[in-house]
Amino acid sequence: MPKVLVFRRDYTDAALEQTPTTPGMKYRHYSPAVPVFLLFTATPPTGTVPSFVIPLLTSLGNRNATQNAITKIGILTPNDSPLATCDLPGTIEWYRYLLGPTSAPSMIARRFFDGLLTLENEGVNIIAVVAIPDDQEGLAVMNRANKAATASFWVDDSDVRHHSLMIE
Repeated sequence: MPKVLVFRRDYTDAALEQTPTTPGMKYRHYSPAVPVFLLFTATPPTGTVPSFVIPLLTSLGNRNATQNAITKIGILTPNDSPLATCDLPGTIEWYRYLLGPTSAPSMIARRFFDGLLTLENEGVNIIAVVAIPDDQEGLAVMNRANKAATASFWVDDSDVRHHSLMIE
């Protein structure tokens, strides 16, 4: 029987990082040319103060926009996230790519890279990726999202939920 090594989510090995043995263990896979920001919406770690998602994305988008151009923000999100269905305010052009429901991590895994490519091809200034639970196939998705991300933020999406309720 062949030996199979299975590594945990938080596994690190400096020697292996220097010469990865498989593509899945390399530092980065495909990453868009635009900055990717990972948004965690779960309960933040103790001592972390989450940012409201709309002002954060607006600020990041404006910072990465080219001069005299309309800011375009791409959102890669599960279907059941508030960011999937809300009416997003402002003078920003918002582009959404729906990954599927969080209850179907295999669907999200199949659609993840296509979402990054699609949003990049739309000419967005940044891509925001809404984190999913990191179990089952979600573990692989979050591994790839972390490798593509320029930075990650803990966010409070109650501003999106509140805005959605006001529209209904």
